[in-house]
Amino acid sequence: MNIQLDLMAMERLNLALLQNRIPPIQSIKITNNSDQQFENLTLKIKSDPIEAFGVDIAISTLQPEDIFVLDNPIISHSWDFFKNVNEKIYGRLIVDLLDVNGNILSSASKEIEIEPENVWLGQQAPLELLVSHIMPNSETVQQINRKAADYLKAKQVALR
Repeated sequence: MNIQLDLMAMERLNLALLQNRIPPIQSIKITNNSDQQFENLTLKIKSDPIEAFGVDIAISTLQPEDIFVLDNPIISHSWDFFKNVNEKIYGRLIVDLLDVNGNILSSASKEIEIEPENVWLGQQAPLELLVSHIMPNSETVQQINRKAADYLKAKQVALR
């Protein structure tokens, strides 16, 4: 069987990117280069490390010589996994096309870097995501606010 999978995905990602609904996969292109029709297919998207991503997408029919493109698929991610990343992790996004019996018809993968949530992904991330790194409720910011409030109270008392 001659089915080709092409995967276009982010190379670097983190929780800030995912929480702002920036899709880690931009597109998956499935090309049926055979003269056979396929029905009841499953596109299985997973990751290594396995906890990061996972979703199954049903594809009803793939005609001979057909090209099927799935843009920005919605992929479940583990908030707990990404929240606990504290240093760069190298991994892979894996896409398998399965027939009705669960046999792999085609496969594609992309190497990815998973960064901690506080790492700015640079030019790969939309500029609007920069504000995702402002965390007014973090403990450090709260400590600064308390110190500033104490300082201002002391100044106010001294001015009276």
